[in-house]
Amino acid sequence: MLRAVALDRNGHLVAGKSTGGGTLKLPGRIYN
Repeated sequence: MLRAVALDRNGHLVAGKSTGGGTLKLPGRIYN
């Protein structure tokens, strides 16, 4: 499921999770 989206320092979209685990960083897409 999609979570809160934020831009990291590299400019990639990352899903913000409190656990920070099980998150894949792909350019332009968010996958949890």
